[in-house]
Amino acid sequence: MGSGKSSIGKKLSNLLHFDFVDTDAEIERLTGKSIAQIFDVGEEHLFREQERTLIAELSQRDNIVVATGGGTPCYFDNMQRMNESGLTVYLHANPKILKQRLIKQKSKRPLLQNIPDESLELHIAEMLFQRGHYYCQSKITVEAFNITAKKLMEMIKPSSFSL
Repeated sequence: MGSGKSSIGKKLSNLLHFDFVDTDAEIERLTGKSIAQIFDVGEEHLFREQERTLIAELSQRDNIVVATGGGTPCYFDNMQRMNESGLTVYLHANPKILKQRLIKQKSKRPLLQNIPDESLELHIAEMLFQRGHYYCQSKITVEAFNITAKKLMEMIKPSSFSL
C-alpha cells in the first residue's frame, strides 16, 4: 500500500507496450463500488474472492503488467499463482516513507481509516511484518523509492509481471 505499484506498473507497461491492469481499479469497475465502500459494508471476504478470481483470469494472459492490492498475495493461492504465471516484483518500502505517502489518503484506504495519525507508522510496520512472508516469495525485490520503470525494465527480461 503506497509503494507505487500502480504508478510504476503503468509506466512499465507503456515501456514494454504491454497491457496494464490494477486489480483494485478493476474490482471497483466490476462492482461499481470503491474499495472503501466494499470494506465499509463488511464485504472484505467478497473482495478477496473477487481478487482471487481476477488473479486466476489475469494469470492466463501474456504481455501484461499487473499491480495488485497490498493484501492480494496474502490470500488463497494468489502468490503461488502469480509466481507460476509470471515474474513477481516486491516493491519494498520503509514504513516511515509509506506513512508520509499514505497519511493524506487514509479516507481511501479501508485498512487505515480508523488509525490515528500518530499510530500510522507503527500500524504500517506491523502490516508489513504480517505480510512479509508472502511478499518475500516474490521473484525480485527492489527498493520502491529508488526504482523507476526504466530501471526495473533493465533489470529483468520481461514476459509478464505482477507488482
